[in-house]
Amino acid sequence: MNICGSEINTPYDDRADFSPKWRHLVASAMVGQKVRGMIPEEIRKDKYITTQYNYLTSLRNPQKPDDCNYYNPRLRYYDNSVVTKWFDGQTGVLKHYVEAMLLTEQTYEDIASTINADAETVKVYEKLFFNIRDNYGRTCYSPVLKIKFAAGNVTRSADLSVFEMWKTTAAQLGYAALARSLGFRVKPEQYDEVEELTYQRSRGHVVNRVVKGEIGNFDINSMQTNHINNKRLAFDMKQTSGGNIKEEVEVFGLTMLQALAPKMLKVDETLKEKAAKNEAIQQKLLVQNDINKVQLNDKGPQGSSKEFTEELQHKAESLR
Repeated sequence: MNICGSEINTPYDDRADFSPKWRHLVASAMVGQKVRGMIPEEIRKDKYITTQYNYLTSLRNPQKPDDCNYYNPRLRYYDNSVVTKWFDGQTGVLKHYVEAMLLTEQTYEDIASTINADAETVKVYEKLFFNIRDNYGRTCYSPVLKIKFAAGNVTRSADLSVFEMWKTTAAQLGYAALARSLGFRVKPEQYDEVEELTYQRSRGHVVNRVVKGEIGNFDINSMQTNHINNKRLAFDMKQTSGGNIKEEVEVFGLTMLQALAPKMLKVDETLKEKAAKNEAIQQKLLVQNDINKVQLNDKGPQGSSKEFTEELQHKAESLR
């Protein structure tokens, strides 16, 4: 859609491919322009675009000094002022956290309660900068659009930033998985849901890599074994602890110690025998080396073998 000379992808053009911040882009394009009669009716009737346009315009052309509460843009358009600061990165990682949460099933009220904000402020941010929900606040059901909003133009998982990983986790696995990745506590019944969803997504990635020839049967067997061991561990923990969190942690610790304990192998008797033979051979070589160092006097034919033997023994004893 052409707005005052700017081409902007909106849901009115293509519901499968539009900019997350299309409303903000439209409002920005309208600022400073003679817009009457040039804007489509559906844009003129959008209250979020209108309010953002008024806020941006008031920043450029304040009618009275900022100390006047009514004409102070940041007070008159409080929600627009706050969410614009979020989007501009003036509040650190808050922008990325809110966007990740908007990709989950959490309501505006749920998200607002975790960041000490109003639900209406969160809704304004979603409408202006991350429009992934419908007019009733329900998250888009299209997995393709959610991944597009989460990862942007990144096509490889290895190239995703930490914040993009937050959003792709939220888009693919939901709130419980995002909460666990951020270190938040979730309800016990959500653990199994997260594990099952993770396993399903992992199988999809495995199939893709098998088709590409990147992994073989050995890798698949190893992954399947790890999954089975994980399920067995979870079952054993529940059976042993009886649902008690403290006991469950203790059971998990003991199980991990048993799994990681070094395995003691019995020493084969033949190894002992071979070691003894090697030691005897080494002793003989040492003695032979000592004998080679001995200086013997050659007495010729007249020398007796007895004298030669005694001299040899004497030299050998002196080297010990």
